[in-house]
Formats: sequence, C-alpha cells, structure tokens
Amino acid sequence: MKPVVYTGTSISHSNARKILDADYRPPVRRHDIRRLLQSPPEIIGIIDGIFFDKAAVAHREIIEAIKSGITVIGGASMERFALLNLIHMV
Repeated sequence: MKPVVYTGTSISHSNARKILDADYRPPVRRHDIRRLLQSPPEIIGIIDGIFFDKAAVAHREIIEAIKSGITVIGGASMERFALLNLIHMV
C-alpha cells in the first residue's frame, strides 16, 4: 500500500505527487488516523492539519498508529510540534 499523506495547504497534491507517489488526502482532522487503522498503510505523513474550524487530530490517534507499527512522519504546520510532544508520551 502507498504511504498516506495529509496535505493540501502547504503543498498541493499535484505538486506533492511530483516528489512522492502516495495517497494524498486533505489536511488531517480528528478520527482520520483512526479510520486508517482498519486498513493501515506502512507510512503516514502529516504535513497539514485542521485545527481552527474542526477538531484537530488527537494525539491518541497518532499514538495508536505508532503502537500498531505504522511509521508516522510529521512535516509542516502544527503536526511537527504535535509529533515532537509525542516522543515523551510513547
């Protein structure tokens, strides 16, 4: 399965595809990661996330993904800081 990458604000999906062949999705929000666990990819990339007008992705979702063996990589915006905080939680 291709990596799943959440982006769209920092880089368009068409420009991102020039860099990496992946399943590009809109900025991550609450429950998106949990839904992926039903048919998990090996890698999840989080570049952009929703956090003003919708519920942001929960740290618990990211922890569940990591504990299930998925490599989670943070990129731009708030996700990099969220993943750094998780280092102390896992």
